[in-house]
Amino acid sequence: MENFPSLVKLWSYDNPRLERISNNPSLQWIGISYCQALEELDGLPSLQSLEWWDCVADALPEYLREANLKKLRVDCSRSLLELIALQDESSEWGKIKHVQHLKAYEHETGEDEEEWYIYYTKEPYSFDAYLGESTGDFIFNLPSAFIVVNL
Repeated sequence: MENFPSLVKLWSYDNPRLERISNNPSLQWIGISYCQALEELDGLPSLQSLEWWDCVADALPEYLREANLKKLRVDCSRSLLELIALQDESSEWGKIKHVQHLKAYEHETGEDEEEWYIYYTKEPYSFDAYLGESTGDFIFNLPSAFIVVNL
């Protein structure tokens, strides 16, 4: 998907052959859902927001590491959300820690279960996560403080 100078929003759903989105200078928002072959975002100087949805992926895509984003929404599996929550630089966190605002959700819950989530803001720093009743923990990370409350 390249060379559309007037394109502002793009939604790609279940496109197994999409490998690259490039040279779209006006593109501000991208929605990507189940596009496992996508490897490159390039020449997108106006890109501000991206939504990525893949509930079967084991890892976040590498192209997120280089994407200059203000907002990122991730909808993923519970196991991937747990990896993100670790905030381990060498793992999934290293791909997205540069994003100004992150909202991540898992989508394996049944209708009567609470949704797991992560909300992160780079500056001023805040990190808020709910990782389910199985742990019994609500995690709040405020500037210069980390608090775990067991219920």
